[in-house]
Amino acid sequence: MYYTLFWRIMHTPFSQGRWYNDLVHKEIVMKKIRLFCAGGLTTTLLVNKMKAAATVIGYDVDISAHPVIELDEKGSDCDLIILGPQVASSLHDVQAKFPKQTVMVCDLVAFGNIDAKAILEKAKKALGD
Repeated sequence: MYYTLFWRIMHTPFSQGRWYNDLVHKEIVMKKIRLFCAGGLTTTLLVNKMKAAATVIGYDVDISAHPVIELDEKGSDCDLIILGPQVASSLHDVQAKFPKQTVMVCDLVAFGNIDAKAILEKAKKALGD
């Protein structure tokens, strides 16, 4: 009886890894959002609020702020590039330089009001989440 029960358990699809791999070894990929502006100060305030808003809604995301001069080194390892209104004129150049990343410009009013929730929702929509 014990052997029969053990054999049945060990030969179920779950124990053979078909479902186990899906349940246990599923890799959670965190989206990376990078905000770039002229100096990085205003976007740092915005990023802190965006992180708090993401935590409240349970959205796993890695968000950071950088000055636009760091775009070449920081832009290639992210999923979404958000440009501050001060550097919005470089949108087409950034899209051409980073064709694999989604690039968007931050809304001027939301940026001015540091409305992190609105910007996070637009970022989620741009990422398809």
